[in-house]
Amino acid sequence: MNEYHFKILGMHCESCGKIIQMDLEEVSGVISSSIDVAGSKGIVKIMGDVSYETVIKSIKNSGYEAQIEKEKNG
Repeated sequence: MNEYHFKILGMHCESCGKIIQMDLEEVSGVISSSIDVAGSKGIVKIMGDVSYETVIKSIKNSGYEAQIEKEKNG
C-alpha cells in the first residue's frame, strides 16, 4: 500500500472535501482518502500501480488544484 500527501487548493468548505472524496472513490485502486479542508491537505491511500498523477487528475476533474507533497511506499 502506498500513501500520497497532497496540497489541495481552492477548497472553501466541507462540501468541497466531500466532492473530492467521492470522486477519488471512483478511482480504481484508491483504498481511502482523508481531506483536511482547513489545512488545504489530503492523504490518499492506494493499492497497486495507481500513480500520484492519476490522483491529481481526479482532484483536478473535481475542480481543484493539487500538488504532491510526500509519497510513502509501504
